[in-house]
Amino acid sequence: MVKKTTAKAKAAGGRTYRRIPDDFDNVLRQTGDSATAVADHYQVPKHTAYGWIRSARKRAAASA
Repeated sequence: MVKKTTAKAKAAGGRTYRRIPDDFDNVLRQTGDSATAVADHYQVPKHTAYGWIRSARKRAAASA
């Protein structure tokens, strides 16, 4: 997996945030909302997986 960073983070030397992968919704369904399984699949820290799951839930609630 290639890390995607924002231009602001690179320019400012600030914190780098990982963007939600394009296939995240499919992987989340397959893993049954398990942050550990998502983290293992994408090889990211668990706190990143938790953040992605939180964002996906907010996005789903907003579109409902």
